[in-house]
Amino acid sequence: MSRDVLIQPLRHLPILQGLTAMQITEIARHADRIVYKPGEAITVANRPADGAIVIVAGEAERISGPGVGQLPETIPAGAMLAEAAMLVETLHSSTIIARSQVRALKLTREELHRQMAEDPSIAEHLMGRLSERLGQLAREMREIDSLLAGESSAMVPVGTPAGSHGPGVSSENASRAIN
Repeated sequence: MSRDVLIQPLRHLPILQGLTAMQITEIARHADRIVYKPGEAITVANRPADGAIVIVAGEAERISGPGVGQLPETIPAGAMLAEAAMLVETLHSSTIIARSQVRALKLTREELHRQMAEDPSIAEHLMGRLSERLGQLAREMREIDSLLAGESSAMVPVGTPAGSHGPGVSSENASRAIN
């Protein structure tokens, strides 16, 4: 794989956006290059993960894990799998298999920690990105809590006439809380 083919997917990853071209090039240069054959497991649920995997080319399917329904979930080129594993010890939450030949980069925790020790600005950047994402998650959780609180206040008390949602709850707000 040429250097540009390896670097381009890394440039598009939200967690790495904002790093310099040289930093991304160094991360790519030290990444493991892996080729998965069709049907081969890329990750296996509940097994230790030692790094993040970036799909450079090919398609994969998530066949088990949180939120997977009857049909597998397609994972396209450019996706990052097991992102947390490049920073901390963790287990894979899903089983993902290669649907076609998949070319990937593995950003191992050991190597990334070495790079962060040599260039602390990488660690600062990653911590900032993760902090932003945790803040966004907290906002989303508060919105869900708010919607759920609205839903429970939208419950129709016994004896309330049909079409009435109780004091201060319009039909529009009741519908939005449920949806």
